[in-house]
Amino acid sequence: MDLTASYELIETAMDSVIDGLFVVDKTFKITNANKKILEIFNIDREEFENIDIKKMFDDIDIQNKVFKEGESLRISDYTINFKNNKHECLLNISPTKISGQVTGAVFFVKEAQQVRKVVSHIAGYKASYDFENILTKNEEMNRIIRFAKKIAKTNSTVLIQGESGTGKELFAHSIHNYSRRSQGPFVAVNCAALPKDLVESELFGYEKGSFTGASREGKPGKFELANGGTIFLDEIG
Repeated sequence: MDLTASYELIETAMDSVIDGLFVVDKTFKITNANKKILEIFNIDREEFENIDIKKMFDDIDIQNKVFKEGESLRISDYTINFKNNKHECLLNISPTKISGQVTGAVFFVKEAQQVRKVVSHIAGYKASYDFENILTKNEEMNRIIRFAKKIAKTNSTVLIQGESGTGKELFAHSIHNYSRRSQGPFVAVNCAALPKDLVESELFGYEKGSFTGASREGKPGKFELANGGTIFLDEIG
């Protein structure tokens, strides 16, 4: 295989990776990047290759940890600041080596929003019903459905009131599925079942070591998991 074919094969392999990926040498000069990383930063290849990577990641000791000691770094909650925009991500930095010698580093950037979508899918955070599942011949109920469809097209917070068994949860699911956030998670929380001393940590999450018994990795709250979608606070009254 000649050099041109080898280069094209590497390019194809990099672009097939669903995460943002780029490679730097030991002077922090970008030597390669895939299409996803350009998409994340919304710039073209030429502009990306001129980014000062050392400055962008100046809070990480890449020079010593990666280049000198050959360590791989994994940061599960990292924010990249670029052009006044904040990109929340999971960041992996691993050394590249030739004949055992470190020649640079490869950066893997996974968007936090994408991770939340995967977590939500695995956890089953999905609305199961839509307005077609609400069967009625009652004109007042049909009026409420029409009104709910209008509300679903806005970003307003919605308060659904009614007696037990009147279909409040059906409406919550339906409003989500009819909205522009329908592709995002639908996180239902039974507030009545939350112990008073755990409400804050369940809804808003916590950092590692926040309190005795806390997970060593921390825990995202329900609001964070619902980002980009809908959180349904049931029995909030």
